[in-house]
Amino acid sequence: MFKILIFTSLSLSLIGFLFSGIKRPHWMNFLSGLTVFLIVIHLIFVKYQWQMIPIYILASILFIISIISIIRIKRIKIEILKEDHINKIGS
Repeated sequence: MFKILIFTSLSLSLIGFLFSGIKRPHWMNFLSGLTVFLIVIHLIFVKYQWQMIPIYILASILFIISIISIIRIKRIKIEILKEDHINKIGS
């Protein structure tokens, strides 16, 4: 059961990253986090399986990329808010 959930969430994450030029829902940024969470639960209850190592690696890479993306989006939003605030004070 965990394998199917991991594979499904990983597939949706990959689809989201492949179509990154298209505006995607905000929750898709957190889908790779869900995949990592499912992998951790899988490792605790089922133990690791060598057949799943490529999926573990791919999920880890996508998780790191999504964290970087979320941080970058937050920085851009903060900069925009600062500029708006400065413009309102200056006018």
